[in-house]
Amino acid sequence: MASCSQSDEMPGQPQEGVQTATFTIRTPAATRGAVTGLSRYIVEAYEGSTATGTPAARVEAATGTLTLGLKKNTEYTFLFWADKGTAKTESAASSGYWNTNDLKAVTITSGNESIGGQTAYCLAQTFNSADFEANKAVTLKNATAQVCFIETKGLSAAKNELQVTYSAGGTLNVGTGSVTDMVGAITHTFTITGQVSANATFAIDYILAPKGEDRVLNLMTIQLNTEDPKPITNVPFRQCFSTHIKGEYSSLGRFTFTVTADDGWEGTKDWKETAKVGDYYYKDGTWSTENKATVGNPIIGVIFKVNDDGTTGKVVSPTEGTNLNWGPINVETQATSSTSGKENTDKVFAFIANQSYNLSDYPIFNACQELRTSTGNNGWCVPVMEEYAALFKTVSTINGKITAISGTEVIAPTGESDGYWTSKEIEKLAAYLMNSGSGSNGINKANGRRVRFILDF
Repeated sequence: MASCSQSDEMPGQPQEGVQTATFTIRTPAATRGAVTGLSRYIVEAYEGSTATGTPAARVEAATGTLTLGLKKNTEYTFLFWADKGTAKTESAASSGYWNTNDLKAVTITSGNESIGGQTAYCLAQTFNSADFEANKAVTLKNATAQVCFIETKGLSAAKNELQVTYSAGGTLNVGTGSVTDMVGAITHTFTITGQVSANATFAIDYILAPKGEDRVLNLMTIQLNTEDPKPITNVPFRQCFSTHIKGEYSSLGRFTFTVTADDGWEGTKDWKETAKVGDYYYKDGTWSTENKATVGNPIIGVIFKVNDDGTTGKVVSPTEGTNLNWGPINVETQATSSTSGKENTDKVFAFIANQSYNLSDYPIFNACQELRTSTGNNGWCVPVMEEYAALFKTVSTINGKITAISGTEVIAPTGESDGYWTSKEIEKLAAYLMNSGSGSNGINKANGRRVRFILDF
């Protein structure tokens, strides 16, 4: 073997042990217009199947075609980014709204905290350098959550200022898709020129949000001009989703927002203000503490249980059935769930549909079907024991709300004579009856007793 101290490599040729990788970066197909104005494209390459440590290579440019040299036949994890910043050149540092010096820790550039966010796109993907015989195209996804502020009544002033304070800033790891909250609230300010028509989006923000899960933040204050600031709590944001905050921003004393997530980037989801035990529940699936019923959207129940997420739980009907029997004796329906009245109720309906019985043969379930029909909601059911027990614990909170809409108070039974039918069957002759605030016993199905109905929301 011989050695040489002089390099004879040809210009533009791949070096020994090095594979050239060229990427063409594309942004997602836009649902509301083409993606325009992007001016900074970045790729970081990390050797191995995860993006950890220092990148083996990093390239940024003002266009979406990026080329970097990598080891041959080696697995790399690539982090891609595109935004409206200014790409690094020999004479100027990388700059923009987002600080992208490390794609594992993207955050707002210092000094820009009070400015509304900018759209950006990202992707993390693992390739083997052996695959780069030709140019490889990659399609990025939205790196942020979009926040749209929508005024339902319109704004007549020619100039308005909106200040939105989020409970925390954040740092995005493009490699994992996770966001870490930063200590301290951040306030974004928007100046709106020109009048705003009803139901128009008058400000759009972009904030860092995780991939595939919700980042729940409080909008500590939303303030239009000099009006009183108002809070919205527990708003979830998710990467690639658009959250719509819709309401009367200039209501001067009244403040009601409906918040939904809707843009079709990767799907849709809804967010509603946290429910409380005693809230009225409406036909359209919304709720409020005060009575806001209309002819088109009446109250159909009162919330008696709220789950940990604050937006799901159980509703009780304002009225109840009295002196109704469970159903025919000597017939089994297999409605035996101990945890779900809905499951039992649906089993009875299915049994009736496949047998020579009518709903009128099962009076408590017939009354339930009548409620389903009158409210347009097929979720109503006859509760089971533990659902009744949860209901009875809330009577001091909900009964005032029920009677305020001319309903019938819920009274925990004191014995078998004033008990409530459950939907749980024991066998062909008997079903369970609630005979106290938490206890039950089996009685003959032919007995006439009370029944209340509940609904999951």
